[in-house]
Amino acid sequence: MHPQKGEKSAKPKSAKGASTKGKNWSTAEDLVLIQAWANTSLDAVTGTDQNSSTYWGRISDHYDAHKKPSWPERGSNGLTCRYNVISALTSKFCACIQQILNRNCSGMTLSDKERDAHRMYIELDEKKKPFTLMHCYIEFEMYPKWQTRPLPQKKQKKTSDASPGTTSNDEDFSACTDALEEELRPPGTKHDKNERLRKGKTSESNDSGCKLSLESVWAQKIEKDDIKEATKIARYARAFELQEKQIALQEKEDARKQFELDEKIMLMDTSHMSDAQKQFYKNKQDEIIARCQNTSG
Repeated sequence: MHPQKGEKSAKPKSAKGASTKGKNWSTAEDLVLIQAWANTSLDAVTGTDQNSSTYWGRISDHYDAHKKPSWPERGSNGLTCRYNVISALTSKFCACIQQILNRNCSGMTLSDKERDAHRMYIELDEKKKPFTLMHCYIEFEMYPKWQTRPLPQKKQKKTSDASPGTTSNDEDFSACTDALEEELRPPGTKHDKNERLRKGKTSESNDSGCKLSLESVWAQKIEKDDIKEATKIARYARAFELQEKQIALQEKEDARKQFELDEKIMLMDTSHMSDAQKQFYKNKQDEIIARCQNTSG
């Protein structure tokens, strides 16, 4: 049946021009978007001095290059809007976690703190919605902007018992080297020198004494150089020892952070998550278990 005069025939929309508005983002899409942001923003060469259009164009290019063909097409505006949502909600959750850490309640496990942070997030949310972007928070947590940490403890007094890395290290180190120099100096050297100078002055006044021989002056110089060299070697050895302790402490701190992150993932409640999110945490948990088995083996 042909359309009557004055009527317009409906033209089907092409699949290529179909809108993706309203289509939910998957966990995998969120992670690729965050990686695209990190690759563009943290690039030391191209991460600065670029306008908004260029900036989000680079993010869009990186996202398109790493997304799966089956995923919906996301334009630059869509990526911008989604990233802004993720960033705002994740920052809000980070603030909740930081407040819980600042309380410094004794006896609370990492799981307890995370549970309280989720409760606080819901209480602060106008629509009382839970935080459902834990996969984004875990990915973001490696970057300084989203890192949370307990409040620093009170500054310790400068004592000789202070741990490596405190301001007392330099004082202890200086005291050690001074004591070592005193220990290495032959007993009576300063007194003998003063005595010789006194005798020299007396002999000069009487025109009957003799000055210190060249051999004696040279011997004193060699002796002093030896003391300086021994002190220098001891100073380097002490500095190397302190550096090793600092490295060991840093490794211990890194291991603690990794353990807390692994514990957070292993204790994650996935009952309210989508199938894609559950699979994401299942893969993460399998990686943790494999890593622990390799370490223990």
